[in-house]
Amino acid sequence: MERDEIAERGDTVVVSYAARTSDGEEVSRADAERPLSFVLGSGSLIRGFEEAVEGMRKGEKRVVEVPPEKGFPEGHPLAGKTLIFEITLLEVHKRYHDVRVSV
Repeated sequence: MERDEIAERGDTVVVSYAARTSDGEEVSRADAERPLSFVLGSGSLIRGFEEAVEGMRKGEKRVVEVPPEKGFPEGHPLAGKTLIFEITLLEVHKRYHDVRVSV
């Protein structure tokens, strides 16, 4: 598998996912028709979700349990809850451009 297919910090990634609480209540989802796109490592999502995506390969599916300390901050309705995410990495857009110069 090519390095270009592995999600690394700084890459823009596109994922589908389903999130539920540890007691089974579905709380969020993004499917292949309406996926979630974000810059990995930007802090725009909860830490546990970003950590789960880092290192995934394009097409890989992963189920992860995110403990409260890596989840939502105090004051959020899901703060203090353990969350289960089923994530599929759909696309990886590398942060760099491979530039080759001929002399």
